[in-house]
Amino acid sequence: MQTNKTVHCEQKGNETSLDKTRVVTKISGVINLKLFDNPQIDFEEKTIHSSSKPPIKFFAKLYIPTDLKPVLGDLFATVADEDELEQSTHILSDEGRKHLMGSQLIKLVTYLDKYEVINFPDTMFFVSVDETSSFKTQSKTCDNWGVAYQGLGKKYMVKKILESKTDKQTFGYMNVLLPPFDVAVSDCAAKNPNGTAYLFRTDRNFTPVNLCSNESAVDYCNKNNCLAYYTDFMNGGKMRVLTKYTESINKNLQNDYRFRSSNI
Repeated sequence: MQTNKTVHCEQKGNETSLDKTRVVTKISGVINLKLFDNPQIDFEEKTIHSSSKPPIKFFAKLYIPTDLKPVLGDLFATVADEDELEQSTHILSDEGRKHLMGSQLIKLVTYLDKYEVINFPDTMFFVSVDETSSFKTQSKTCDNWGVAYQGLGKKYMVKKILESKTDKQTFGYMNVLLPPFDVAVSDCAAKNPNGTAYLFRTDRNFTPVNLCSNESAVDYCNKNNCLAYYTDFMNGGKMRVLTKYTESINKNLQNDYRFRSSNI
């Protein structure tokens, strides 16, 4: 079994390892411990007790980057329903986790002197990043590379490509997706105004596969002439796609992470 495959952080793009696969959970709000008097945390019952407020339940303690700790204090996540969590796994280096959590948490600073609980609107996709050891992940084997990794269910689904073509595309001008093609991705943007649209006709049947990472998924797409879909928590929790062109697309878009998924 292979054990030495290089993978990259989905946030920063730096080299890391499959050991940095983390559980990412969509949360519904945060509890601000600074506004509780004499707080006591019962981690077994996941309850915060204090001398001035009724007991309040939490889902998990949030990871706070060291430089934000003096400003934010301790924060605890809440979720809408622990029995139906929206979760996935993503590869995030220590630097990537710090950047992702910091970029979210800094938005809360102006609210922390006013509210003991901050509830997020449904339109706000806020996540908590934790170690896989904190959750009931399973040891899996990648169907493509044969490496072991920790995962939650089958993250990726693939569709076979029946036909494909490329079109030139200019930023600011919308290309129309015409039959027989049902999927399109592009590298056209402000940073690459004269790009390419990649069009695909698929058999429209999804097949779940065990894949350890986006890199493996892109390699699998290239080997098997298919597209790989997954719910991308690094991009607003949207269903997005990987193709054999993913590396080239991200290079042309000047993205640090060369295996970032594409909008569909």
